[in-house]
Amino acid sequence: MKLSSILICPKCSSNLTKHLNHWHCENCQKTYPIIHGIHDFRCSPKNLEPNIAEAIQKFHQLTYQELLDLVLISKRLPKRINQKIKDYYSKEIERTETMAATFIQDAKIPNGRSVLDLGCGSGSS
Repeated sequence: MKLSSILICPKCSSNLTKHLNHWHCENCQKTYPIIHGIHDFRCSPKNLEPNIAEAIQKFHQLTYQELLDLVLISKRLPKRINQKIKDYYSKEIERTETMAATFIQDAKIPNGRSVLDLGCGSGSS
């Protein structure tokens, strides 16, 4: 049985067409991504953008944790997943410092010398 024969659009109940990286509904033009093999048929609330806009507007007023909470609210993820994301990002500086210290130690870079980092991110993901 083909997956396309049993799936319908969560938004309008029409047939879906499978493409390489997404499903598409010709009726309502909604697209549902396939990310790392996971078919995401969640329908985002219409008020998704205001949460992001509010986070941008309050960037200098809110703490990092409060901004993260605002963004995560718009994602409509299970509480367990939200907590894992919060835990991960709250330890980002610690992970980066540990990775940098390990690199400096393993590369045997003398004190006072310079290093040119050509990578992106901290390599701690």
